[in-house]
Amino acid sequence: AATAGKAAEPASRRSEDFFWDTASVLRVMLLAAALGTAIPSTRVYLDRSTALLWESILAFAPSHWAMAEAITATAGFWIAGTFFETLHLWFPRVLRHRLEGGHGGRPRPEVGQHLASSPKVITSACFFLRTKVAGSAVYLAAIYIFHRFCRTKPPLPLAPPTSLRLVVEVVCGVFCYDLLFTPVHWAMHHGPGWLKSIHVVHHECKGALSAGATVRHSLADGSLQVLVNIAVQFVSPWGSKHALSRFMHNLVVTWLLCESHSGYDLPFMSHRVFPGIMGGAPRHNDHHNRGNVNFQQFFTYLDDGVLAQQPGRSKPKFS
Repeated sequence: AATAGKAAEPASRRSEDFFWDTASVLRVMLLAAALGTAIPSTRVYLDRSTALLWESILAFAPSHWAMAEAITATAGFWIAGTFFETLHLWFPRVLRHRLEGGHGGRPRPEVGQHLASSPKVITSACFFLRTKVAGSAVYLAAIYIFHRFCRTKPPLPLAPPTSLRLVVEVVCGVFCYDLLFTPVHWAMHHGPGWLKSIHVVHHECKGALSAGATVRHSLADGSLQVLVNIAVQFVSPWGSKHALSRFMHNLVVTWLLCESHSGYDLPFMSHRVFPGIMGGAPRHNDHHNRGNVNFQQFFTYLDDGVLAQQPGRSKPKFS
């Protein structure tokens, strides 16, 4: 029995090493795709693929609706949230990689197996209706009113963007969202009482988070995030952001928001693929439990630079 245990241990370690090597593979693939957009010979094929994707979207009638982008963002939240909240049901092994201990602590296999540490698919019917269903309805209604009475949605452009433009605009949008929302987020922790009060509901979620925490917030809190997201959709080095970039931006941002609230430390997550650049779930989990650290939604440069000098800020317990 002892011999069998020793034989199983290296096999388990190899399996675990392969599991974490996924981050390296994804990093290489993403960097290769990004570099491909800058190399003329490769960019031709990427541009063709982008054009084919845009043609397919144009052929899909709902993509021309005024509410298409808002519906895409809502679908992104539901898909990403459901993915992270049900992941343990069809792949129980991920419970070993829950961020137990609250303060962004690394997973502990001996506790990760407990069902109590798994995310709740539906915490309660009231929570489900009040946050996910009602939140989606309010968001879609607000966007409908905006397009109906404030700004008519322009028709989709027939010409596709280049692959370089698509990558730059999506990356720029995610960067700007994080940059603009960080001071808003910081102010909701250090500003006047009325401003702090709108963020209290969101911080009721503590311990090892689950993706449902993404939409657990007050109407004012959620509205500020939506306004920031709308603002950055108008930012582009090309002057006007292409519609395909806006669609992709909504999917990427909603994925990253659900990921940061997931309570997981998995190899395909942003903080593993781009360590030191993206903060991901460990840092945001730590933020929910301590409150005075890690105000950036996605990146780390402000938290480790300007905001690191703030008085009363405790040092994170992870790298």
